[in-house]
Amino acid sequence: ELVILEGYKESPYPKIEVLRGETGREPLGVEHTIAYVSDFSLETDLPVFTFDQPEELSAFLLDRLAEKQLSN
Repeated sequence: ELVILEGYKESPYPKIEVLRGETGREPLGVEHTIAYVSDFSLETDLPVFTFDQPEELSAFLLDRLAEKQLSN
């Protein structure tokens, strides 16, 4: 199962942070962040997707779900 929620920054669930350059906001750096979606370049070891990469983001999520299923 996959449930997508907005908010819950302090929760223990994996997070994908969405960033837009027009807001001027830097990544929050919250715990359990697994990736970013952004319209500007980020210096991070985590995967970064653009808004034009829905297939790549979907593949990333499916891979994460498959890994979790294998570990259970």
